[in-house]
Amino acid sequence: MLISLLQQIEPRSKVELPFWLASELHLRQAASVTVPPCFNKKTREEIGADGAHVDLTRCSYFYQLGCKIVQSWRMGGPRFQKALVLGRKRKSTGE
Repeated sequence: MLISLLQQIEPRSKVELPFWLASELHLRQAASVTVPPCFNKKTREEIGADGAHVDLTRCSYFYQLGCKIVQSWRMGGPRFQKALVLGRKRKSTGE
């Protein structure tokens, strides 16, 4: 049944998948993945301007998904990951 369903999907089609499946297909180079709209430029600018007033109802799992995307696809590269680690260290030792 699943095979017949997969045969009906046209090449280059855009579909929404659960993160675990999209991640596996991406790792196997069977699919390309785009960042969800909740991580678009507008949302990033809103967070940068005033994170306390951002409407995160556009993506109810904003932070959880963001953490998984950073780990899986290394958005921003190792420099970004290193900055996150340094940020955590500074918060715990600075107070």
